[in-house]
Amino acid sequence: MILLIALVIAMIGGGVGYHLGFKEATKNGDLAMSTYKTGLATVTAAGLNTALQNFGQRVALGNLLTSQLVDQERGNAQTAADLHAQVPHVTTVYRPAPAAQPVPVPACVFTRGWLRSYNAAIGASVPANAQGTSVPAQATETTGAAPGDDDLAPAAITQAGVLSHHIDYAAGAKDLEAQLNKLIDYEEGLDVKQ
Repeated sequence: MILLIALVIAMIGGGVGYHLGFKEATKNGDLAMSTYKTGLATVTAAGLNTALQNFGQRVALGNLLTSQLVDQERGNAQTAADLHAQVPHVTTVYRPAPAAQPVPVPACVFTRGWLRSYNAAIGASVPANAQGTSVPAQATETTGAAPGDDDLAPAAITQAGVLSHHIDYAAGAKDLEAQLNKLIDYEEGLDVKQ
């Protein structure tokens, strides 16, 4: 009988111990899970805040560089307009000596071959020749000029036309250079801030 009583007491003690242990483990587990979730939420919020700040900095940098680019392109356009206004003056008369009166500029003849070479150098399409046919693509790709007598024929361009084209081409080149520089500045700015 004593053995039976001892067995019952052991079973009751084991059940109570199990129940108390389970309760304590649940409490500790819930506390650990709560602490983990709070820490995760804090880390996530901090990460999101950092990402939002970085995004804001990138947007601000992009806006600044865009504004600078627009100003630079306006300046390039104004410079081109100012230079275009000078074209008639600087291509029609010149002074043969410092104290001399201005006289008309002598004729300057540009040949079709010169024009083809000029266009090939800048990547422009080659104009049609006098018969209305275009230069074979292979000839312009390999030599920059088409063979033939019309290479030496006068082209229908003037000094003013060449200068005007150069002004426009230079303005476009400066705009592209500015865009590329601002893109590089943007990318380097992102690298510095990250």
